[in-house]
Amino acid sequence: MVNTRVTVQFRFAITAVSLLIATSLIGCKADSNYFTTSNSSVGSGDGSSKDATAGFRIRLKAKDGVKGFLHKFGDIAEACEVPLASKETPTEVNCMMNMLEYDLWFYGYEYEVNVPAGTAESPFCSYLLETPHRYYKGQAGYGPQTATITMTDGVMTICNIGGIPATINAAQQTCGNSEVVFTASGTLLSCEYNYGQQVGNVRGPNCCQGEANVNVTTVSTVGAPPPAPTSVTTKIDYGGRVSNCLESTNDFIPTWPKITGPQIAATLVKELGAGGLVRSQKLPSAFELDSRSLRSKTLSDFLNAGFHGWNVYQSSAATFDQNVVIPKAMKPDFDYGADGSHSGTDATPLPQAGKGAVVFECLNAAGEVKHRINMYAHAWNTIEDFEDFQANGNPATVDPNRTGVAGVDCNAVNGLGSCNSIWGFDDMVLDTTGFELGCSGDPTAYCYPYEGSRPSPP
Repeated sequence: MVNTRVTVQFRFAITAVSLLIATSLIGCKADSNYFTTSNSSVGSGDGSSKDATAGFRIRLKAKDGVKGFLHKFGDIAEACEVPLASKETPTEVNCMMNMLEYDLWFYGYEYEVNVPAGTAESPFCSYLLETPHRYYKGQAGYGPQTATITMTDGVMTICNIGGIPATINAAQQTCGNSEVVFTASGTLLSCEYNYGQQVGNVRGPNCCQGEANVNVTTVSTVGAPPPAPTSVTTKIDYGGRVSNCLESTNDFIPTWPKITGPQIAATLVKELGAGGLVRSQKLPSAFELDSRSLRSKTLSDFLNAGFHGWNVYQSSAATFDQNVVIPKAMKPDFDYGADGSHSGTDATPLPQAGKGAVVFECLNAAGEVKHRINMYAHAWNTIEDFEDFQANGNPATVDPNRTGVAGVDCNAVNGLGSCNSIWGFDDMVLDTTGFELGCSGDPTAYCYPYEGSRPSPP
């Protein structure tokens, strides 16, 4: 098989997930961890009373010794909130939850959602939906459905996959393209989306989905007359799921509703009636999950922090949604296809995992979205930039994705380390280490976290 693309190995220790973004209906109940004030940016401690003046609002739970603040896009002093006064005006709000990268990697974070009470005739929200931040850990895809191979006097002479001429490896007598390789007998040798078949200790999920009918025709020219050709068709099951490459931190929360079978975290739906709701939710960290042997250790915040496109936010926070390019790890569009271009006629569409935000939606009784809050968790590389932004709120004067030598480009002891300790989505997009591991500054490039094989950040 002629394929110059580097095959990347990576490891994961999670339950297989499904592409179905389903919902789970559960009733309301009393919640703990109420927040005591309506402070807009910095979360306060636990309390016992609801804020009757608050609207549809998200806040960050404060933790002693851990810096973090939450605000509406464009103004660090403005609450992540749809106010009570906007009850009848459909409103969408983008918010940014800011934490230092190592804090986020070590602790995760906890948020509080508040939905104000209404009346039986006019509830603020009839239902609340919470959709987790999800992403693809690696390139997933569907294997081709057909292949035809002709063996003439023991030599492979014809090789077609999916009706398209493919590559014959004369030395190994295999038939392959950018997605799969078949043997001369019609068995599957490899699929590029199956990371569990890699050699060595680093293994991952099988994200190769579908079935194929592989026809092998055997021709002999020996004899007078030569025997008639024989043809055998073998049915191949690729054995995986595209959804096996999806991941969300909520997959690891035992009390979060899951889709039966693959155990993907469902979109949580709460029926509110006129009563409103205050509830908090702790999202576990990459470090915590590794310490509990639920996930392999990685130096990355992909799991918790989905924010991307700081340059777009710098240009205009108000038009972020219209101008930001969602990384392929969240919006892959297509698998490789026969030629590896992702754009051939045989490349198979893949569903979007998300847009990098935890999404909160307030629905009326008919199911229409009355209000929506998109909360992007953002991991900052250096204390200097974080504190500058927290004090001034000016995105033009800071760089949350700062790289460089620790002790030179950021205040630290080790002059040999990097200011960037933990990977994030913008770090991956800006990275230039290679096509598979870095996007070389291009957010449209097909690059993925591949966390088990990703080296330390630059």
